[in-house]
Amino acid sequence: MKLVIGKPDDTELVLAEHAGGVWTPPATLSADLATFLKGCDPEELEMWVEEEED
Repeated sequence: MKLVIGKPDDTELVLAEHAGGVWTPPATLSADLATFLKGCDPEELEMWVEEEED
């Protein structure tokens, strides 16, 4: 599974991946999130979990 945040322009960022019972963020999450959030309206953000397809 993946925890994802998205903007109305369909830009998405994976916040963490779930494997082996543990949520793990990417190593570059802090920098990626700072860039992703720059100039955005927080009211327009969406967050969801994507299930892996078999």
